This record gives sequence, structure tokens and C-alpha cells, in this order.
Amino acid sequence: MIKDERFTMQYQTRRGFLASAAGLALAAAAQARPADARRMPNVLLITSDEQRKDSMGVYNPGFAHTPNLNRIAADGVVFNRAYTPHPTCTPARASMLTGQYASRHGAYTIGTTTPEDCLKLTSLLSAAGYRTCAVGKMHFQQVSTAGRFESPPRIYDERFWREFDGPYYGFEWTRLLNSHTSEEQAWAMRYWIWLKDRGLRESEINKYFREQTGTWSLPRQLHQSVFIADHAIEVIERHRRDDRPFFLWASFTDPHPPYVAPPPYDDMYDPSKVQYLGVRKGEFDNKPPIYRQLYEDGVQGLSFNDDFGVPCAEPAHPEQEKKWRKFTATHHGMVNLMDEEIGRILAALRDSGLYENTLIIFTADHGDYLGNHGFYEKGFPAFEEVYNLPFVVKNPGQANAGKTSQAVVSSLDIAATVLDFAGLPIPTEMQGISQRAVFEGRARQARESFLIENRAVQKGFYQKMLVTDTHKLVAYMDESYGELYDLAHDPHQYSNLWDSPRQQPLKRQLLAELCGQSGADTRKLANASPQELLSIMNEQMRSEEPVQERTSFS
Repeated sequence: MIKDERFTMQYQTRRGFLASAAGLALAAAAQARPADARRMPNVLLITSDEQRKDSMGVYNPGFAHTPNLNRIAADGVVFNRAYTPHPTCTPARASMLTGQYASRHGAYTIGTTTPEDCLKLTSLLSAAGYRTCAVGKMHFQQVSTAGRFESPPRIYDERFWREFDGPYYGFEWTRLLNSHTSEEQAWAMRYWIWLKDRGLRESEINKYFREQTGTWSLPRQLHQSVFIADHAIEVIERHRRDDRPFFLWASFTDPHPPYVAPPPYDDMYDPSKVQYLGVRKGEFDNKPPIYRQLYEDGVQGLSFNDDFGVPCAEPAHPEQEKKWRKFTATHHGMVNLMDEEIGRILAALRDSGLYENTLIIFTADHGDYLGNHGFYEKGFPAFEEVYNLPFVVKNPGQANAGKTSQAVVSSLDIAATVLDFAGLPIPTEMQGISQRAVFEGRARQARESFLIENRAVQKGFYQKMLVTDTHKLVAYMDESYGELYDLAHDPHQYSNLWDSPRQQPLKRQLLAELCGQSGADTRKLANASPQELLSIMNEQMRSEEPVQERTSFS
């Protein structure tokens, strides 16, 4: 167990535990365990942090250079319509772990914690015989709340991190790091042990970790992506001597800002050729008023700004175009470096003979606006740059290889899909669904729509979206305004159809679907008007309160 009383699990009695949803799911997983665990596929989940989709070659051919991710795509399936269920780190990652929306698992924004007794994919896999391993950034808890496991002072305790392997949120073995690139606390946790063992002196920390952008003087061999690849390879090589299948989450911290990379990755792309939409004149005229407030006044102009600041986008004005083109070029370079390290992991899989029987999923927690529409970073607003994810899958046996899919997929579905591949039951408490038939090409799509939740702060703002194969609807708690876009014909969301008389039947249909997926009584939805549906939705949103206290920005 973790040697920290602040992280001690709140164990239930055996009777209470078995009566809980998580306990019943664990019991079912243990009973479903195949007699020959060697037939169960290994699972390699690779995630990046705040990666925009067009930084991958399969989505931006001829410009983005990611040959190793392209190889996964060549052996598998590229998804064009994959989305995050939440536009910030902690809730998105917790949803991958639990298969649940934040309104159920509880970690609704950064600065909150994923409950330790939540339903966990990792625990279900362990009960069925898998070895579960985590390498890199997890961010299941606050990283800047004093006393939390992923926060100071624990992250600087060298003796603790030399000894700590796990368990952690169902992972039996871990090698964790904290924060991103050149951030001031990014050198901590197990990453510091690795850096020190490779000759970095404590006196050099401030030289490399002081929020630099652009060119990073940190030697490439000491980069976080190398740390993550090294330990992922360690898991794979150790598995050669283990009959148990493995579930490995390799969680890269790039290309999350600060936008910085060592040479030559800092100067690999021409800033004049990256995608930069800027902001159109009048772009916010048909948007909810908070768009213009955020663009003109920043987070400080939002009425729901709290003591820690709203985790949402920041303004990126047109006069800063040169800066944002350069940062976007660096973003691409950061992905290039990460891609090379992913190549090392894939080579280790092939060399070990495990590649064939491994399910590989690559995706991101969310994206980054990078100056498009006048914003940078993540969260609110509701443009595709943050919500539409890179998502590439290689099936065991390379089934359905070399295909591209337009099926709508949510990273919420990862947990249920992995359980399906493992031959394990999917708990009814999971809100994600299995995409296995879609992955393998046996079905065109597994769902017609899905939700995205964004409760950025504890009080005052809650945004829900419904995404279909052609449209996106955005609704706000206690507000009459909203957004409706035809993504098939308006992918950059310039034309808001919310108030269009011709689109009211579609708006009513999508609002009813949003309410139904949010848990509203479907008997109330059939004949309800748009205004009545908004009232039902508001009632449903309020029923999800109270939420846990937010204790820091992140």
C-alpha cells in the first residue's frame, strides 16, 4: 500500500464492499477470468497531453511528421470523429479510468480528486489476471493542493519515490511524474530519481525547469518522453517472463505547454505554414455573451471566476499571430519527439513477440486552441480544436488494418472496450460502451451521439454538449442561450443555428437526446418544447450537485 496516511483507502466492511457497485464488478471480473490468461490480449494505452489533432501525420499528411503513430494507423484504424468527454485533464483521465462521466465519478474539473473507491478499469483487469502498470502523468488528483499525493510536499520526497512502486488507482506498478516540460515542479516524483541517476545535479534544476518556452536546453536524453518510454519498455521486457497479460498506460506529458522543445524539435516546422485561423471579424456576434467576455477581458471578466481561476481558454489576439504560429510550430515539434519515443515502445513490443496480441490505443486527454478563434489552451469555449481528439487503434492480430472510420467515438468508451477485448463483463455502472465491433470493422458505428460535460468551477458555470455524426449542440445551466452547429458543413463553427427558426425541430430533437443521456425521465421528453427541455435539463444539472470542493487551480 501507499505509505501515506493521506492516501489510505477508506476500506469498507466485506459485506458493504461486496454490496457496492465496484465490489460487484470486481467479483464478476474475477469469476469471468479465463482459464488460460495467455490468450487474453495485452493492452497498451498511449495518451498525449493537450495535443491538437492536426499535429499527427494521419490527420495532416504532407506537413506533420509522425511516422511511428502512422505505423499504428497502418496496422489499425484511424478515427476522425473521436471526442473527449471533458475538456480538462483530471476529469478526462478519470473518465478513461472509470468509463464514467464526471457527473458520476466526481472529479469534475482540475483542482479536484478522483475518489479512491471509484469504479476502475484497472481493478477489474487485475481481478481477471492482468498486470496493470502506469507510466507518466496520471493527474487523478490535484497537483497543486498541499498534502495531496500528486502535490507538494510529497512530490519532492526523494526517499519515498525511490521506494514507491504502487498500488495507485488499481495500478499494481507505477513510474509517475508531475506537470509538464519546463514547469517549476515538473522535475519531481519518480522522474527526479531517474534524472538524478543519470547525472543531473540538484543545483541544475532551476536551469532547466523555470517555465521556458521555445528552445529548451535540457538534453534530449533527459526529456520526460524518454523517461516514459524507458519505463514502458521496462514493463514490456519484464513481461517476457510473465504469463499474465498486461495493461500498460503510457501517459506522455507533451505537447502540453509550456511550448518548449530541445533542438532540433524547437525549429523543425515553419511557423508560416502551420494552421492558424485567428479570429474572424464578428465571429462572436452569434455566440453566447461569455465568448466575447472571455476574449476581451480574459478569465477575470467571467462572472463565475473563483478563488483559483477558471480552467478555460485564454485570449490570443490577432496582433499576437507571430507568437501563436511559433508556439504551434513548437507544439508540432514536441509531438515529433514524443513520436520517436513511441517508436521505441513499439519496437520493444515487436522484439518481444508481443505486438501481434496487443491492443494499442493512442489518443489525447483533450486538445489546444493554439490561437484559433482568438484563444489558446483548453476548456470553454466549445470549438473542435479542444474536443475532437486524435484517436488511432491497432487491434490484436491487426484486424481491420489500414482503415479510416467516421464513427463517433468518445474516450469515455475506452474502459468498456478494453473489458470487451479481455472477454470480461462490462459493469452496468459504466456509461461508456464497447467500440470493439467498430474497431474490428464488424459495425459501422456503436453509438449515434454522446455527451461532453464541462463544469469548470464549483458554482456558476456548467456546460453540456451533445455531439452526433453531423451536429453539435451546446447548452448552459440556467441560461436561455446556447449553440447549435452543422459540423458537416461548418466544421469551424462560425454559424450558430441556435436561434434559427428553420432549425428549431432539430434543436428540440437534440435537446431531448441530451436530456435523455443526462438521465432525465424520458416520459417527460416526447412532447416537450425547446424551452421545456431546457428547464428539464437545468433540473437535471442541478440534481448532480453538490459537487466536491475545488481546492486549487490544478
